[in-house]
Amino acid sequence: MRSVHALRAGEGGSIPATVILLSVPGLRAQDLSRLPALASALPFHTPLTASFPCVTWPVQANLLTGCLPREHGVVANGFYWRDTREVEMWTAGNERIAVPQVWDQLKARQPACRSAA
Repeated sequence: MRSVHALRAGEGGSIPATVILLSVPGLRAQDLSRLPALASALPFHTPLTASFPCVTWPVQANLLTGCLPREHGVVANGFYWRDTREVEMWTAGNERIAVPQVWDQLKARQPACRSAA
């Protein structure tokens, strides 16, 4: 398996037949030693780079795009709409992410590729 950065750069050959993206908030690389069943099920993993802001949606967008918030545009879990003075939490969709996501990148490289996304 290759990282999203490798896929973006076009490095390293073919894409595996099956890729499972597992996201466990708060899981650190050193935690895998305490979870041997999970560790043995992971033939390959890439530690993520910490980013700011370190809240759910921006970090998930990092994971799904291989980009940081300054590139993908997701900087918070919600928005404050000045014109209506309303806070909107957890309602924005994928259209708010300003760069292609991993399944978009895979589909572009291999049109027959399918995704549950």
